[in-house]
Amino acid sequence: MTGDLSWELAAATALLAVSLPHPRWPLWLRLMVQMACLLGMTVLLTSSFGSPLSPQFLASDTVLRIWEQFLEAGWWFMAARIAVAAVRLVVVFESRPRETQFLSDLLTGVIYVAAGLAIFSFALSLRITALLATSGVIAIVLGLALQSTLSDVFSGLSIGLERPFKPGDFVWIEGGVEGRVTQINWRSTHLVTAETNLAVIPNSVIAKARLINRSEPTALRRDTVVIRLDPAKDTALCIATLTAAVKACRTPLVSPPPEVQCTGLYGDGNLYEIAYSVAASDLTAVARNEVFGLAQRHLYHQGIGTAITGLAAVPSPPAPSLAEILERSDLFGVLSGDARAALARHFVATNLLEGDRLIEQGRMPEALFLIAAGTVELTVRKGASAAVISRMGPGESLGVIGLLTATEVTSTATALTPLRTYRLSKAGIADAIRDTPSLATGIEALAKCGRAALRRDAAAPESAEMIKPEFLLSRLRHFVQVLTVSR
Repeated sequence: MTGDLSWELAAATALLAVSLPHPRWPLWLRLMVQMACLLGMTVLLTSSFGSPLSPQFLASDTVLRIWEQFLEAGWWFMAARIAVAAVRLVVVFESRPRETQFLSDLLTGVIYVAAGLAIFSFALSLRITALLATSGVIAIVLGLALQSTLSDVFSGLSIGLERPFKPGDFVWIEGGVEGRVTQINWRSTHLVTAETNLAVIPNSVIAKARLINRSEPTALRRDTVVIRLDPAKDTALCIATLTAAVKACRTPLVSPPPEVQCTGLYGDGNLYEIAYSVAASDLTAVARNEVFGLAQRHLYHQGIGTAITGLAAVPSPPAPSLAEILERSDLFGVLSGDARAALARHFVATNLLEGDRLIEQGRMPEALFLIAAGTVELTVRKGASAAVISRMGPGESLGVIGLLTATEVTSTATALTPLRTYRLSKAGIADAIRDTPSLATGIEALAKCGRAALRRDAAAPESAEMIKPEFLLSRLRHFVQVLTVSR
């Protein structure tokens, strides 16, 4: 009898050892091996001293009795490991985010505590009533001492179950904290703010505060800027000017389209809201800077002044004249005052509608354009599709290289909004040179000093050789010579 019992206990011990497989094994394989070992141990222990749920240790030998108690404790430990593995396997199969680890860890702790109590009760035959009472008193004392920490822990558990955000999301939390979530743990949530600072926020604070997840259901972010303008200016003109400004921006998305509306008429200035969308919250600051910068440029060229709160009389400067635009131009500004004045007399004011084309890809331009108001979009056609490469606004010029060097332009310029421009044809340049011969020398300065501006021109050729100063100088001299002879 003792020999049979020893054999069964030895076999159960072997199964207990086998149930501790290599940690590199896949989780599902470990679970299958442990379940098979638990089933085998159950059969062996039942034949030895009865069911593990109600064991009857009958061995008279002290060593065998301790062995039986050890295997009983091992059976409960193995059952606890299987339950823990099953919980974690559910988390893996459901592909749940990292914060669900809270629930997994909590259930793991509960399972092991329950297994420990079962071992005290069944394997060691100890009464756990007193132990439970004592642990209850200890739990109350610890609960009072760790009230704040426990609040954070259970709030973290609530966040893990509800999943209002996940690592990588951009969130706003009541109180002015905004940033990207980098870590969610038992006690706190970590955010990286726009200033690249690390904000550690207790989970209990997040659970009580209002929260906006700016990454869900989409990362697209809608933003609004408010500008106060001269109340004496026509609202339609102000809206059109601000619309042209926001359409000239590259950071805000084209779809959904930006919107401009007047939200209030006041004696010290009318309020206008520019609403637009960006692809992600990280681009908000970049987009705001771009919107404000281009709005300032467009308002200046329309002669619309910004208002001051509490000041009824708004100083509104007049729209810049053609001479002032030429002087401020990064291209024509390199010319002398006399040369600019000679050219200015031959520019022709032209109004274009939205969708009108100024120059077209693959053709030599008939004139150069100086934008006074509105926005121009530059696109390059590749096959059946066209890609936007740039947008231009007041004070910028286009078509200069194509006209002066008689080369085909490499992009199409289209009026994105109603447009006011100054147009200068080849004949106009010839008349200006005839009236002011010294202008021919001034035009050559464009090749030497206006290289950066020429590089941004819509008609700039693809080859870098075409915009070298020596090449431009040669072509400009030829251009001037032809005009002089033809006139």
